[in-house]
Amino acid sequence: MGTAEPAHPEEVARLGGSPDSLAARLAALAEIGADPGGGLTRLAYTEPERAAHALVAGWMRRAGLAVYEDAVGNLFGRWLAPGADPEAPPVWAGSHLDTVSHGGRFDGAAGVVAALSAVERLSASRARLARPVEVVAFVGEEGSRFPGLLGSRAVALGLTQADLEARDADGIPLRDALSAWGFDPARAGEAHRPPGSVSAYLELHIEQGPVLERAGFAVGLVTGIAGPLELEGEVVGRADHAGTTPMDERRDSLLAVAELALCAERLARESSPQTVATVGRVDVSPGAANVVPGRALFTLDLRDVDLARRDRVEARLRQAFSEILVRRGLEGSFRQLLRVDPVPVPESTRALLGRAARRAGVAYLELPSGAAHDAMLMARLCPAGMIFVRSLGGRSHAPDEETREGDLLAGTEVLFEALRELAGDAELPPG
Repeated sequence: MGTAEPAHPEEVARLGGSPDSLAARLAALAEIGADPGGGLTRLAYTEPERAAHALVAGWMRRAGLAVYEDAVGNLFGRWLAPGADPEAPPVWAGSHLDTVSHGGRFDGAAGVVAALSAVERLSASRARLARPVEVVAFVGEEGSRFPGLLGSRAVALGLTQADLEARDADGIPLRDALSAWGFDPARAGEAHRPPGSVSAYLELHIEQGPVLERAGFAVGLVTGIAGPLELEGEVVGRADHAGTTPMDERRDSLLAVAELALCAERLARESSPQTVATVGRVDVSPGAANVVPGRALFTLDLRDVDLARRDRVEARLRQAFSEILVRRGLEGSFRQLLRVDPVPVPESTRALLGRAARRAGVAYLELPSGAAHDAMLMARLCPAGMIFVRSLGGRSHAPDEETREGDLLAGTEVLFEALRELAGDAELPPG
């Protein structure tokens, strides 16, 4: 497979649609939640996320889609081709519209506008489809306010009472945030859908990493999604005067966290290039320059596309943590925040996406996803696949997140071809 460079203007017509459609929609969404210093902040169940949903809902209606929301605020635009069976399980395509704090304008949003563009092309092509196609914008995929993958979790697993009681940094529970959006928390369970109720799910997303750019590809087809394991750790030592306490008498909680972080780095490097470990947050108390840290809270994020490999690293990290605590005379514990198994993309879905890319004339690279996405929970309901498009500099979750429109057009063309096949285009040639 050769490289795929951004589309030139003369290619735009072949790739389908106006050269400004994707860019214009992403630019319009980028005005919602824009931060004065750059970047976007559209957190789960806030007014900016609500406004983004309203804008996309308007685009859906103008495209002739039937628009509805489920019991937790996931947004859907449904298109039924003439002759399609309205009772058949639909094909879904989409992503999310919320962002991290001070994030970029492509993460999530690119997948929603690409799905809408692909469905607009299906409608314009008068494809003879057997089943409905729905564009979905999930709520609360990012974990920046409440635990992440909220909307897809509500659909695939159902929200528990504990989920509804989860609180943001201001102490607001999810149930109150739902109510503020006009939804009844007591009916949140109605968003849950049984396996088989959706025939397939596809998600276009920016890669959020450097692999495609380094390899010279605009488009990637995802082989599997790494499962995140998130732990919150606590270390309790003793706060002492920084100037009068000898080094050999200290019970420094922060040094234990630092040692564990270096151990996590070493174990991940030794495990596999697809194993990653991150100590992303450390809160120290009393937090004074002249006081030995007496207590430290920290997070540990461990991911891999191979569950057994991740489990082995976790076991070694837990053992190392215990040894560090004993050696330093400290107390400590772990609390599990999130544990999601890795999700392999089915071979049948990978083959389908490969056929779609070849029909579109788009070269691609197969690669795993290190980031969690709604697709990993949708895989509980139906076959789920992902299309990556190149992230410049590998940057994401930051104001300078950037993806070329030509790359988005190429990825959208692959999505269009895949949706045509999944929805049962009677005129689609074998390939």
